[in-house]
Amino acid sequence: MSNIVLLGCPGAGKGTLAKQLEELFRKCIITPGELYRKEAELGTEFGLRAKEYWGDGNLCPDEMTNELVKKTIYTWATHGGFIFDGYPRTAIQAEYLDSITDIHLVLDIYISDDMAIKRLLRRATIENRPDDTEEIIRQRLAVYHNNNDAIVDYYDGEERYHKVNGEGTPKDTMDLAVQIILGHAEKVIGEYNEVS
Repeated sequence: MSNIVLLGCPGAGKGTLAKQLEELFRKCIITPGELYRKEAELGTEFGLRAKEYWGDGNLCPDEMTNELVKKTIYTWATHGGFIFDGYPRTAIQAEYLDSITDIHLVLDIYISDDMAIKRLLRRATIENRPDDTEEIIRQRLAVYHNNNDAIVDYYDGEERYHKVNGEGTPKDTMDLAVQIILGHAEKVIGEYNEVS
């Protein structure tokens, strides 16, 4: 079982890439943001508490998100491994994730803030997301940049960490990611050959 972390600012295309990789490599996606939204829609105490944070463009506390991810890992049995989409968001979360499972590859998708804002405003219109106003998006980007340096410092210099240009089309990003995966992890190459 091999696990992949997808890093990148809001709007970088992590979700799209995660779905493409899920289909190709038969892995399960863990996206704390989506899990939090489902909890909020169900009206659980946990979900409503989380909404208080992300509604203002802020991150939920590390302990909340870590517990959510741990619970999901232990609940979802999978032989193919996991793709972590948008987690970790802080260095504390990165350290915690390494303590509960093995991370074999970290793909850091980068785009400019201008492109992120443009993409997220378009998505807000298409998907009717009231939490994606330009003000909230800028706050989310500020929070991301404030935490990202520490995450990069945590992973940078390791063989598993790679930057991926996300400013092209989704296919461009996917092609770059697959090249890295196939050239990096022997176990993942084996899984790829089985489904090709």
